[in-house]
Amino acid sequence: MNIRVLRYFLAAASLPNLTSAAEFLHTTQPNLSRQLAELEDELGQSLFDRSQRRLKLTPQGEFLFKRARSIVDLFDRTRDELIHFEGLSGKITITAGETCAFKYIAMALKRLQQESPKVVFEVISGHEPLIAEHLTSGVSQFGLFIGKVNTSPYVTLELNVEDRWGVICRKDSVLAGRDKVGPMDLKNLQLLGSLQAFKREEFTGWLGYTPEQLQLRGYFNLPSSAVLMVREKLGTLLCLEHVGGYESFDDLQFLPLDPPLTAKITLAWSRDTNLNLVCQRFLQHIKDINDELALKSEITAP
Repeated sequence: MNIRVLRYFLAAASLPNLTSAAEFLHTTQPNLSRQLAELEDELGQSLFDRSQRRLKLTPQGEFLFKRARSIVDLFDRTRDELIHFEGLSGKITITAGETCAFKYIAMALKRLQQESPKVVFEVISGHEPLIAEHLTSGVSQFGLFIGKVNTSPYVTLELNVEDRWGVICRKDSVLAGRDKVGPMDLKNLQLLGSLQAFKREEFTGWLGYTPEQLQLRGYFNLPSSAVLMVREKLGTLLCLEHVGGYESFDDLQFLPLDPPLTAKITLAWSRDTNLNLVCQRFLQHIKDINDELALKSEITAP
C-alpha cells in the first residue's frame, strides 16, 4: 500500500463511478480497477460493495477512507514542509469550535503572515469530537476547545479570555424586555441546546436542578443553523455569546445567564507531534497575545 494507491482509492470512493475517477487521475479504467483489486488483496478486505450500479464502500472501506484522507493529507503537508525547509513557509491547519475568542487566533495568524507572507492557513469549524479526531489523526496541528473538555491527551494553552453563556431569542418572545435569564427562566422555555455542552455537563450545578427537567426541543453541533431555527420560532437557543451570526438579524437578541456562567477557551496540540518552525512561530504569537490579554485584565481589574 502506497500513497499513489491511496489516492486512487480516495478518488474511486469520492466520485460517481470508476470512469470519472480514472479521468480525474489521468489513468485508464482497467488500470484503476486493477489497482483497487490489488489493494483489496493486500489488505484481505473487500473495500467496495459491487452489487449495485454505483460503487459503495463497505464498513472496512469506510474505515480506510477516513484513515487514507488523513494519511494523504499528512504526506502532502510533510512533503511541502521539506520542500520549503530552508524558508519560513508552509500551512497551518486549525480545527476550532465557534467562539468569539477565535479573533485572537486570527490576530496571531495575521502577525505570522505579516512576517512570513508565504505561510497559508486552513480553518475547519467543528465540535469537540471532530477537533479531537483531527488532532489525533494529524489532519490539524492545532485545535481550539471550548468549555469543560478533557485535554489531558494534549499539550495545551488556556487563553486568558472566557465566553459567557446566555440565550438567543426573538425580541417578541416571552423574554421581551429582559436583560438577563436565570435558571428558573430556562425551565419554562422551549430550548435548542448544544449536545456536546450537555454531555460535558456545562450547566450542572448552575441550574440547581437536573438538565432532564429542561424542555429541550432539539440539539445542534454548531450554532449557525440553530439561529435560523430561533427566527422560525422553533425555540430559544442556549449558547455562547457572539456566535451564529445572530447580530445580523434585527429580530434577535442575546441575553446573558444570571448568575453569570462562562466557558474557558483552550488551544491544544498533539504531544506526539514535533511542531515545525511555522507552527512554533504561530504558537509564539499566540503566547504573546495571551500575555497581552493577561496584562490588559490586570490593568482593568478594579
